[in-house]
Amino acid sequence: MTVWQDRRKDGLLFAAGALAGAATCFLQPEGLLLLLALLVWLWMQRQRRSTFLSSLWAVTGGYMSVVGLMLVYFWSQHALWDLFYANVVWPSGHYGAVNVVPYAQGIIHYYWIIS
Repeated sequence: MTVWQDRRKDGLLFAAGALAGAATCFLQPEGLLLLLALLVWLWMQRQRRSTFLSSLWAVTGGYMSVVGLMLVYFWSQHALWDLFYANVVWPSGHYGAVNVVPYAQGIIHYYWIIS
């Protein structure tokens, strides 16, 4: 995105969206938030009249092309349901007990020497 700001080539916007899509393939929340950050940044640039609405579509197109290719690949391998189950269904039922320990529990008891 920073290189695009200097050169203003739509291919760079497409590449930024594609890289956000690649991030989504590994880290779903972070990749989606990266896409939203790029779109908000471009929307703010548009408000200053320096960016066209087509730049938003270039980033979104790059993102959707990578995510779409990944979904088509899993569909072709008959594993689309397994992908959905492993990333949405199973974690929603089993991650409830994660991070229920208070921050720094035991730090005073184990590491603070009281004289």
